[in-house]
Amino acid sequence: MSAELFDSPLFTIPVLTGSIFFIMGFIMKVFPPKAINGLYGYRTTKSMQDQRHWDFAQRYSTVLMMKYSVLLSLSAVLAFVISLPVYLELGISIGLLVGMVIALFIKTEKALKALKNSD
Repeated sequence: MSAELFDSPLFTIPVLTGSIFFIMGFIMKVFPPKAINGLYGYRTTKSMQDQRHWDFAQRYSTVLMMKYSVLLSLSAVLAFVISLPVYLELGISIGLLVGMVIALFIKTEKALKALKNSD
């Protein structure tokens, strides 16, 4: 790989943040938070409602986080395909990252709502 590729935010941001999210997802999968807490895990009002919701949210969000992190990392391929001004590459990269976090949140919250409705 050329040094120019590592200077591209369209390559470095998705690869680095995708890797970090994958590692964090793996850690949470191996060492899930057992009890409801305010420090570690997927923490929202719905997930902290009771232990059943908490356990579900931890399992569900961890799997999604790992899947989405792989997709985010793979999006770095865009840096090979297109060449844009740095500010656009930066905007696209941050947009992909924020989009991943929002999708993770929305999908997990919908799953929690479906779980609650099945009670």
